[in-house]
Amino acid sequence: MLDCQGHLKSPGELTKTKMQPTAAKYFAFQVQKFHAKVFSDYFCIKMARDLYHYIVKEALIRDDWDITHDPYPLQNWNPDWEIDLGAEKMIAAERGVQKIAVEIKSFTADSFAYEFHRVLGQFMNYQAGLEIFEPERVLYIAVPESVFLTEFQRKGIQVSLQRYHVRIVVFDPFTKTILEWIS
Repeated sequence: MLDCQGHLKSPGELTKTKMQPTAAKYFAFQVQKFHAKVFSDYFCIKMARDLYHYIVKEALIRDDWDITHDPYPLQNWNPDWEIDLGAEKMIAAERGVQKIAVEIKSFTADSFAYEFHRVLGQFMNYQAGLEIFEPERVLYIAVPESVFLTEFQRKGIQVSLQRYHVRIVVFDPFTKTILEWIS
């Protein structure tokens, strides 16, 4: 890391300089963010894929969806968020093309509540972006069957899903198939 004079310092050394501790920590954090951005841009590193990313992608393809984006970028949206997949499917000649975006979740964390709150927040943010930039694209959360049949049957979860109009695609990770679309 560089200090204010351009000398190479460790993050710990930065906090020992004449800068105020809060300012030094903020500066160190900004430098770390910059280095991470340069590193990820240089090596083309993207957001981490969910455990079931490729399984859901394959299941969608088997269900006659064309994957158009992997990931689907919410362009002109600040911050530059990405939804896991974008896909299209021809419905009928008269009706045109159905467009979806799919955020894939494994729910493998120790706390289901924490992970559910996180995915609900992501859904609401992504939905807001899609409503502005591509309102015809429908957002879904992909959930493994085992999680849907257990955790997603709880009353509090059901109420939240209904209140925020969360659409779900249930998949079987073993057979790599889509089992149900819930709107």
